[in-house]
Amino acid sequence: MVNAKSIKEKIRFLFYTSIHPFKGFWDCKYEREGSLAVANGLVVSLILSSIIKRQYTEYVFNYARPEELNVPMEIAAVLIPLLLWCVSGWLVSTLLDGKGTFRDIYIYSSYALMPVVLGNIVSTLYSQVSTLDDASLYNFIGTLTVLWAAGLMLLGTMTVHQYSMRRTLLSILAVALGMALIIFVVLVFFSVIQQIYGFIYVFSREILLRM
Repeated sequence: MVNAKSIKEKIRFLFYTSIHPFKGFWDCKYEREGSLAVANGLVVSLILSSIIKRQYTEYVFNYARPEELNVPMEIAAVLIPLLLWCVSGWLVSTLLDGKGTFRDIYIYSSYALMPVVLGNIVSTLYSQVSTLDDASLYNFIGTLTVLWAAGLMLLGTMTVHQYSMRRTLLSILAVALGMALIIFVVLVFFSVIQQIYGFIYVFSREILLRM
């Protein structure tokens, strides 16, 4: 049976980490306060809040067409960058003597997304009671929460891996390059597979036509 008090404490710790990142991320890693269940819940919450924002933001602020919602694409828009960040971050950390495991990277990265989840909800609600004249505040909410999440990601990287600020910035740059390299390798792989499939298809048709 799930302990309701334990769940409440984990959620409270999540909010604590968003406001006190150094202590929060330290406890995530070294006091085992980080929770995979909470991290997974945050990722799901980000997907849902992104869909809600896309569909229910008032039309004066919303350039998306609700009837063109593609749920798999919305899911991929969250999962693929997060997965690339975690995989590349883990590879880079092994080269730069980082202290975090793949599990640690996934947890602190997911926890760092908390402001974006809140920002999606707040901006969606705000759009319901505001006009185009209030667009600057609407945009400010989105920008602030993204910058807040980016700051948490940076501090999470520094705290979990026990890096200096300089090494943290170097590692984030390396992670970004690693993500680009992974995307390139995947695209090349699928391109080669497509060419092989095309060759086999044409070759088999030639054989059938000559039989």
